[in-house]
Amino acid sequence: MKHKRFWQYSGAVMLAVLLFFIGFYCGRDDYRSGLIAVKHIDGKYGKAFYGVEVFGKAAGNRIEVYARVHIGGVDRNYYHDCGKIGIAWNWQDAREKFGGITFDGSVLSIGSTYSIPKEKYENHR
Repeated sequence: MKHKRFWQYSGAVMLAVLLFFIGFYCGRDDYRSGLIAVKHIDGKYGKAFYGVEVFGKAAGNRIEVYARVHIGGVDRNYYHDCGKIGIAWNWQDAREKFGGITFDGSVLSIGSTYSIPKEKYENHR
């Protein structure tokens, strides 16, 4: 009787460990793999309220470049997802094309090819 319970508990523990590692693997953020640029910008809710993050993901022989505007700073998990904003042929090319983040008070520009008006990412409230 004791051996039967032992195997039941052992099986339950092994299943829990397996499910933990499956959950850990599936919970990884494959969307972000290489940071290209970060900048904090002021918003109507305070100084450095928005954190702009530009990052890339290797996709074959190119780099797909993505951007997010974090609400409340880069250390927050609440953000406006800009999605894929362009491609580059290597990491150096990605940093040159998308490494510059500028904000003129009304439009946020990333590199020379992507821009977003502040009304679009300030719609969180």
